[in-house]
Amino acid sequence: MPEAEEKLRRADNLRDRDDLAPRADDRGAARRAAGGGGEAADEGVCDQDDGHHEERRPAVSAKEISEKVIELARERGCLSDNVAVTKDSLLELDLGLDWLDRIELVMDVEEALGIDLHDEDVDELKRVGDLVKAAQRQDRRKAEEEAV
Repeated sequence: MPEAEEKLRRADNLRDRDDLAPRADDRGAARRAAGGGGEAADEGVCDQDDGHHEERRPAVSAKEISEKVIELARERGCLSDNVAVTKDSLLELDLGLDWLDRIELVMDVEEALGIDLHDEDVDELKRVGDLVKAAQRQDRRKAEEEAV
């Protein structure tokens, strides 16, 4: 049940975006507190064998991100088996995703890739390609932060 509550909270946040002041992105913390998936570092690999374990997130290529987002969009969409999903597919018109479906797709992508997309990016999603770009951008940010 916490997952459903998180989805509804996220939907409310997107609808009420205009009267919210800028805030830190805390969805990952809320998801962890609710018992959901953790940060990607939780799934990291250790590259040291000396007793000191530094967690690092496995690298994800742009192609892997693109393929995963397209796969998740296909699963979430209302499509017959013979309909192709591409980066140009429109989330609403081609895939039949309403606003809640889009939020659930974003949450699926976040969980699968171990990232947290910014609400500003989510607000601009029209095509599958927009979601791919947002996920790739956030994955790069996360990798840069972990490298520091």
